[in-house]
Formats: sequence, structure tokens, C-alpha cells
Amino acid sequence: MKTLLSKKTAGIVLIACLVFLMIFHLLVAVKFLPSDIVWGGTMDESSAVKYEVIAFVITGFLLLVAIVKTGCVRNRNICKIANILIWLMVVYFAFMILGNLTAKTLAEKVIFIPLSALMFVSSLRLALEND
Repeated sequence: MKTLLSKKTAGIVLIACLVFLMIFHLLVAVKFLPSDIVWGGTMDESSAVKYEVIAFVITGFLLLVAIVKTGCVRNRNICKIANILIWLMVVYFAFMILGNLTAKTLAEKVIFIPLSALMFVSSLRLALEND
């Protein structure tokens, strides 16, 4: 995998996907996008907004881990923590793919399955990198 996808490319792809996801969560939270296209289309609007705010914060945290793993932060302790957290991200994105496969809305299937797959592959590549 290391020869097919460089650490730098994986980092850029993961960061770009996470930034896109943060913008998406923000647009749903401020009701610019309809809430029925998220969470499998199973939540009412007020609940979806709350969960989107939480998802925005979590995605921001994942973005910080990705930034650390790409080498932008050189603190040894932070890098050790990021080395553990990136593996949790790999698992999280795998479950994200499964969740999107069971979604009721076509938007989640068409947009977020490929996005989740990109984030899974990119985070796996970063997790395999020994820092």
C-alpha cells in the first residue's frame, strides 16, 4: 500500500475529505441543507441539528489527528497519541461505510460511501506509516 499511495497524498486526501465533511455538517446544522439527507434520513430536524453540531466537533478533532499524522506537528508526545488515534479513525471510517450502506437516502449512498472509502484508505495509509 505504501508504494501505491504516498503518505503526503494520503494526508492531503484525508484532510480535504475532512474539511469537506466539516463544511457539510455546518451547512446542515445551520439548515442550509435539509436534515433528511443525514443520519440515514431517520431523525427529525431538531435532533439532526444537534447531532450535526456534535459531528462537526468530532470531525474537527479527526482533522487535527490527520494534520499531526501528515507531519505538520513535530511534538513527540502528540505524535504518539496520533499514532493510536489514527487506528481508531480507520475503524471509525470502516463503520461509517457500513452505516452509509444501510442509509435510506440516495445522497448518503452516492456521496458518502465513496467519501468514507477515501477516508478509510487514506487513514489506513497514514496508520501504516511509522513516525
